[in-house]
Amino acid sequence: MNPPKPMFSRLFEKSVEAFLLAVENYNKPTIRYRVEAFAIFICNAWELLLKGYLIKTQGLESIYYQPSKDVKRTFSLERCVKTILTNEKDPVRLNLEKIVELRNTSTHFITEEYEMLYVPLFQACIFNYSDKLSAFADISLGDRVSLGFLSLTTTMNTFSIDALRGKYSSDIFEHISRLNGELNTLAGANGPKFAIPVEHRFYLTKKREEATECVTVVPKSDNPVAIIKTQSDPNSTHSYSLKKIIDFIKNRLREKNINLLLNGAVVNFNKYHCCLLIDYFAIKKQPDLCYIDKHDQKDRYYYSQKAVDFILGELCKDPGNILTELKAKTAPGAKENSKQTSGS
Repeated sequence: MNPPKPMFSRLFEKSVEAFLLAVENYNKPTIRYRVEAFAIFICNAWELLLKGYLIKTQGLESIYYQPSKDVKRTFSLERCVKTILTNEKDPVRLNLEKIVELRNTSTHFITEEYEMLYVPLFQACIFNYSDKLSAFADISLGDRVSLGFLSLTTTMNTFSIDALRGKYSSDIFEHISRLNGELNTLAGANGPKFAIPVEHRFYLTKKREEATECVTVVPKSDNPVAIIKTQSDPNSTHSYSLKKIIDFIKNRLREKNINLLLNGAVVNFNKYHCCLLIDYFAIKKQPDLCYIDKHDQKDRYYYSQKAVDFILGELCKDPGNILTELKAKTAPGAKENSKQTSGS
């Protein structure tokens, strides 16, 4: 008979189950209350993870307190967050605290627009949980599910303040408007650890079979639009600096249990390796992959999610040889001036 697992190991396993329930319920098209369900299950997953980590590092009594002589209770999720994530400005902590607020109020007040406001936070929370699960419990989600499963499916409309004016009372409108402004401010200041934007992009095609939506051009429409040839708002479409790319890829490689080799030796993915791929595949010369900020004295480079996914994909194809081969080759794309700054 096998000995029972330690308490913290059982909590870690239950945490993963709660996390999977959060994602599965959110991605089910028949679930109407998926925002509330996700908030409840993801908070449960975090609470189990953090309490398991406290027991693992400080002992069983670390999760208990006594409000009175005969009563013993475990600490709340909020208390666990403050105990372990001690930096009040940590984007991971800020993200989780906002989702805890949603969980605490969702039984009293929630509208369908909440999904539009919170899904960027939910997506960031998923990746944050994956990172902390690996760090605290030495568990890789990549061993349990395909990493593609970690992307949330959404069919929501684009959030529009103007559309809310005639839909809700002034009190509710002001509340949603204020919440939208608060979350947008935090997202702009804290990056993808706090929120990962959901983008809606439309492309024109004359082939009906390739279209998901059909439109008609009306010259004098009351709802005019403009056709643009290039992406706008590079701050949202190209949000990765070189350092953020490196951190993101290191985490994904760790989750996949993939070791990179250079000249036969295991290496940690770093700036040199990242620049090898960027130069070889001429990523800086492709506007959909790289945005060049020329406002400073030196050019700064920022990269899109597509660029990050491409680099990660190339590494995963042949992790044992790709860095060695690229080091020995001359990049076919024109090399950038080595003195220029790569968005670091």
